[in-house]
Amino acid sequence: MTLRELIDSASIAAVWCALGGAELRHGRAPAFWRNGDGHNVSIDAEKNVYYDFVTGDGGGILDLIQTARGCDRKEAIVWLAGLRGVALDNTELSPEKRKAWARNHARDERDLPKARWFGRTARMLATEVLEQLPATDQQRQGLTQLLMTLKTDFGTLAEYRAWGPRKKYVQEMVRAVRERDAQAQQQLAAVLMEGITSAEAA
Repeated sequence: MTLRELIDSASIAAVWCALGGAELRHGRAPAFWRNGDGHNVSIDAEKNVYYDFVTGDGGGILDLIQTARGCDRKEAIVWLAGLRGVALDNTELSPEKRKAWARNHARDERDLPKARWFGRTARMLATEVLEQLPATDQQRQGLTQLLMTLKTDFGTLAEYRAWGPRKKYVQEMVRAVRERDAQAQQQLAAVLMEGITSAEAA
């Protein structure tokens, strides 16, 4: 199957559901990747396109995958091929590989809601610490990298899995943000950056 055939054979409505999108109401739903609370995304099942009325972003199936998953075009193609059960070398995936992909996909979708919540809190923490640091502080580079990593679902999932299971730290992170505890925020930000390093090393 060629890339064109892969895209033409896919349904943007089915892709929307597989990405974790909410049930469509008259072709509209919230932008879950940015925690939108209104039905501002339009899904046109006939034309296989989407449009976000808040940000002005839109496009076809691959564009939707890139936006929702925070990935590049190549990763979007791989994800779509896996969803359709077609290998990129034009051969069908073996039953074992399809099962492995399905397990990994199910794990990602299971963890993603908690990971996004974790990512929002971590971004608030990192932003607070950045505002406290002098412009010449060397820690700013690490915090900027952290914020860039947490912009994508892939990065957020990796950071969540590296750091999220330690529940007492997550609770302390929430407390530090709420109470604007500068000392605790800086200590926790340092641990978050360690998690980034660990995830990259793995």
